Amino acid sequence: PNAPTGKISRMRVIGGFAEPPTNPCGSDIYGYGEIEDYSFILLPSGQSVPPCVDTSKVIPKNGATNQCTHQTLRWPKVTGANYKLSLRDTVSGVFLANNLALTDTFYVVPSTLTTGSVYAWIAQTIQDGISGYACDSAYFTVSPNPDPIANILPGSDTVKVCRLGS
Repeated sequence: PNAPTGKISRMRVIGGFAEPPTNPCGSDIYGYGEIEDYSFILLPSGQSVPPCVDTSKVIPKNGATNQCTHQTLRWPKVTGANYKLSLRDTVSGVFLANNLALTDTFYVVPSTLTTGSVYAWIAQTIQDGISGYACDSAYFTVSPNPDPIANILPGSDTVKVCRLGS
């Protein structure tokens, strides 16, 4: 197929048993047969799709509740990878970060998160211009009265504490 390497491409396969398909890209209806759509990634020889970030090791934990309105997202390092981070409020649908390019394994959310909202986030790996594929998002819920949590930022003497009602 004539498709760019490292990008998701799509292919449609039509099998018309009583009549040959005339428009494989259209939505024609065939009396007997089937239509199947596939997604795939073409890679240069010897190259593979980078692994996903392990969502069982992210902070805040996947499915966490009772979280502060100020957050630092953290994930385990994938050797040789950079990252694209996306963070979305699932209640409003608003992205706070959308494919933000990062080299570190943490992200300090620059704005106050909304109490009661559930946030979805993903740190997608990138190696040699190829993105990890079919990686899982992690979710957490912000609480009006979270448990106190000390937050120490790498390379900084600043300690932030999430207090009740903050």
